[in-house]
Amino acid sequence: MKRITSIIKSTEFACLIAAIFFITLCSKSSFIYPLNDWGDVNCYFIIGKGMKYGMVPYRDLYDQKGMFIFFLYYLANLITSSSFFGVYVIEVISAFLFLLISLKTVGLFCDSDKYALALTSILACTTYASFSFSHGGSAEELLLPAFAYGIYIVTRQLQTHTLHSKKALFIFGLCAGILFFSKFTLCAFYIPIIIIMMIDATRSKSFGNLMRNNIFFILGFIAIFLPILLYFAANGALGDYFIGYFYNNIFSYVHVDASQMLHFWQYGYIPRCYVFFRKGNILPIVLMFIGAIWLIIRRKGLILTSHVLAFLLLFFMQFIYSFPYRYYGMPFYSLSAIGLCVLVMIFDKLKFLKPAIISLIVVVGSICIGYIFADNKYYMFTDKNETQQFIFASEMEQYSTDDKSLLVYYPLDEGFYFASGQMPVTKAFIQTNLRTDMLLDLQNEVINNNEVEFIVTKKVLCDTEDYDETCAQYKDIMEESGYPEEYYIVTFDDFNYELIDELDAYYEDDIYTYRLYKKTTIQ
Repeated sequence: MKRITSIIKSTEFACLIAAIFFITLCSKSSFIYPLNDWGDVNCYFIIGKGMKYGMVPYRDLYDQKGMFIFFLYYLANLITSSSFFGVYVIEVISAFLFLLISLKTVGLFCDSDKYALALTSILACTTYASFSFSHGGSAEELLLPAFAYGIYIVTRQLQTHTLHSKKALFIFGLCAGILFFSKFTLCAFYIPIIIIMMIDATRSKSFGNLMRNNIFFILGFIAIFLPILLYFAANGALGDYFIGYFYNNIFSYVHVDASQMLHFWQYGYIPRCYVFFRKGNILPIVLMFIGAIWLIIRRKGLILTSHVLAFLLLFFMQFIYSFPYRYYGMPFYSLSAIGLCVLVMIFDKLKFLKPAIISLIVVVGSICIGYIFADNKYYMFTDKNETQQFIFASEMEQYSTDDKSLLVYYPLDEGFYFASGQMPVTKAFIQTNLRTDMLLDLQNEVINNNEVEFIVTKKVLCDTEDYDETCAQYKDIMEESGYPEEYYIVTFDDFNYELIDELDAYYEDDIYTYRLYKKTTIQ
């Protein structure tokens, strides 16, 4: 009983409980949701499932994210491919590590163990109930432990005035490798951290020791890089990997060119930054702001400098240089940990309340606030058979006995491959933000060659000869949407598919129409 009591009171247990509860509440991957209908997650899920069956990312299934994310979704598929429970488990583990590392950062300044459950509840609530969390399962969310470790390692060196152990630098190298081989622009967060650590080591005349120990940082990085290199080499896909991940992300992915900078300074940057500074992100932003003020009051200038520079450089890469998405804000919440120090000071002043009572009050409050801010609760406890994904899957069963092959045309897949149990027949199983027509051309080729039995799309597809008739049929809808005909309607010569169902469904603050087409004849 003493051992059980000790475990329950431990910081690790508090982190685990908070991780389980708030991922269950906020993520569509959890068992209280019918499925995770986010396009990004479904892309990763199908690639992970493909790896389970021997398919190779970039060569057989294409998305521009890094191999480490696909590996995590491969692990999720090893748990199960029939639900998102495996993704849920990965999310819980990531949240647990993020909370644990963040509390270690708090512990550099004050006793965080005494209020572990309260602090983890607050941090989990502000992070996972935020607008940036999106639907759950994003690369940025799963990589939060790596960002938190970067904050921990620079804060520890500057606060304790000691160099890190070889083990700590090896883990730091692992984290750098994980970021680089997930989405290499995220390494911008580490650049100021590493520079500040080197400056501090130089000031303390420990630069030589830091450089000698950096071999373990390099070994940690290699421990991520080498298995990836060997995997693609063994599958004869090194060229596909370097073109798919490095070349396309550098030269073909959507970003702001230098010639556009002046225009965006005048008209575009404030709206782009607003993606991060939304009211749904107010809680973690306030926590970060409180932490920054606390560092100023405590005269921790170099620590504050490292945090601010890491924030600014990554913010530029995420929201200025790239086209911003809501989930791009997740990495910055690793900076929220310092704000918890202020809360510990407040809790310590409440002498009339025991720590257990404070924790109970804070946990209940965090749960209530988390539910209010959770963006996905509209989807909670929905019957999966009421979703467009499973309705279409059921119709595919009814219309076909053997061939149920599917192509999700033009948008990202929002769970239609998953619901139907089908694997893609082409590497272009979805569309991405590449500034080339490579994937679209491959998808058009699949349709022109009648290679699949079913097509799911938000577009209106028709034969070239039926274009005028189709325009007249959807005229009112097109005028209401504001999109031109060329965007709304896609034509094909000898289009051998018929529309068998249209469904309207709510997704990301809007109503979208999903269409299911079935092959009619084969020429």
